[in-house]
Amino acid sequence: MELSTIIGLALAVAVGVLVYGVGRRWVTIPQGFNYIDYLTGGAFPEGSVIMLDGDAASGRSDIAQAMLNKMLSGGKALAVLYDIQADEYFRRAERNGYSFPRARDATDLVIIDCLSPLMKGSENELLRDPYNLTYVNIAINDDLNRFKGKRYVLVLDSVLPLLNRLSPNMVIDFIQALSLRVRDDRGIFLLCSASQSIGAEHANRMASMVDGVIETRSHHSFGWSRKSLTVKWIRDRKLPTLSVRFDSVVDKGIVFRLAPR
Repeated sequence: MELSTIIGLALAVAVGVLVYGVGRRWVTIPQGFNYIDYLTGGAFPEGSVIMLDGDAASGRSDIAQAMLNKMLSGGKALAVLYDIQADEYFRRAERNGYSFPRARDATDLVIIDCLSPLMKGSENELLRDPYNLTYVNIAINDDLNRFKGKRYVLVLDSVLPLLNRLSPNMVIDFIQALSLRVRDDRGIFLLCSASQSIGAEHANRMASMVDGVIETRSHHSFGWSRKSLTVKWIRDRKLPTLSVRFDSVVDKGIVFRLAPR
């Protein structure tokens, strides 16, 4: 066999391997958001506190919003917003195909907007300083009382503005009080945080209070940006060790991108 033929075959093999590798990396199998139940070993346990751990632009809030939408099917939801105003929150939800306005009108969804100039809770009640945690705690409990024992999810998105402005111990005590309430009600508390942005001592203390950790990350390479989700642990569950890509898709919400086997 001539040398040129051997070189040609070698190049063909190399190109084939490269194309196959790129294909396996970028060609994926889409799965809807309900795939989260597989990743977490089933629905979140009642009376649990789950930390959504991820930095800005990692998709942490998108996952929380998708979970809130999922829980609204037959349940109630309360979202306390420190990272995004309510108007933008609803716009994002509508873009993803979630029926948040209808849920709000039916009183199934309550939003406490802590970024608007006039912070408002349920029934447009004017609230006071959103960094007065005693008052915020009272407002949250008042809203949870209106759910009257229904299955619900509480979302705090996110804890970082509180940690940047207040004593970390004060914030952690606030989270602990909310956690006790949710556990007593057998609800679910989704806590959006970023362990890489706070001190190890406080990150460890927060982690010790929760029943599971889901990590979102943003990866950048060669001009491409990808988001991934990893369920680090859920108490008393054996989980698949998967890191799964995901996107936020118009009218579909969160879509997981599974690599072909």
